[in-house]
Amino acid sequence: MPVTFERKLITRDALVALRASLPSPVVFTNGVFDILHRGHVTYLADAKALGACLIVGVN
Repeated sequence: MPVTFERKLITRDALVALRASLPSPVVFTNGVFDILHRGHVTYLADAKALGACLIVGVN
């Protein structure tokens, strides 16, 4: 089954339940991405490169 945008959005409670099955290391970042621009994309790509799994909290 392909990963869709909707399947990537989860609640905090769902993340807690899922955490043990995520590959390590897990990288977490958060921010305001209401106007997504090249700087955001670069920032998120660099963050993803630091670990096996990236979790992004959206403010």
